Amino acid sequence: MKKLFILLLLLGGASSALAVANTWNSTNTTTNWFDEFNWALGVPTAAASPGGDAILYQSSGVAPGPVLLSGESAVAYSVLLCGNPPPPTPQVAQTLTIKPGATLTTTTFLYVSGNGTTVRWGDLIMEGGIVTVGTDFSVGRSAIGKTGDQRGWLHMTDGTINVAATFSIAQYPNASGWVELYGGTINTQWFSMLTNDGTGVARLDIQNDGKLIILGDVTSSIANYSTTLGWITGYGDKNNVRWDTTTNPGKTTVWAVPEPATMCLLGLGALSLIRRKR
Repeated sequence: MKKLFILLLLLGGASSALAVANTWNSTNTTTNWFDEFNWALGVPTAAASPGGDAILYQSSGVAPGPVLLSGESAVAYSVLLCGNPPPPTPQVAQTLTIKPGATLTTTTFLYVSGNGTTVRWGDLIMEGGIVTVGTDFSVGRSAIGKTGDQRGWLHMTDGTINVAATFSIAQYPNASGWVELYGGTINTQWFSMLTNDGTGVARLDIQNDGKLIILGDVTSSIANYSTTLGWITGYGDKNNVRWDTTTNPGKTTVWAVPEPATMCLLGLGALSLIRRKR
């Protein structure tokens, strides 16, 4: 019996050791995801911890976040993108940048801000490429019973984000999320805003060729988020948002059409550009 007790203690110690987080080393000055010295446990893998999770903390205002370049393919069991509590002051969001031609694949979730403690801000900058999320994708996420200020941003100008489960903006109390879908496509099985007793801010603004595609007919939810609540806008105005279930049969597609005044300004800008090229 005594030997069994000692064995259990040893196993418990081993489990604790394995629970060490694989954090981004924000004291480094490089943005290379594949530099093993930028990670506490080496470059993340698709397998469960140790080493699989990618925890991106920003502990100083000058520490860079990782940048995935064209041709680079990164994997992680899960990704948590959030800043440490202040300092710095003012608070700085931890960034992760995806360049055209790069890929990131997670076995489980991708959370942009949110682990339920104090102040955590994250910013995913999607300039192109493909991000594939194995389970849930949250922009602004907290946890039940937590009072910390959790903020997340998605700045997307191109590329594709594929979500196997739910894409949520501002999930749980004290979490806020802002999504600028200014290009590219987000494909998801389900979509939600300000859920689980959320008390923060949830905003989605769509411009240019940005599209949100959701499995099934969820037009009533989109109408509520946009027309009734004003959380989904197109070019900053809820009246510019469009959605249907015919563009992609079996799915709800959401996009934006600029108002006539905005279209005139865009046309004048294009005409001016043509004249300068001549």
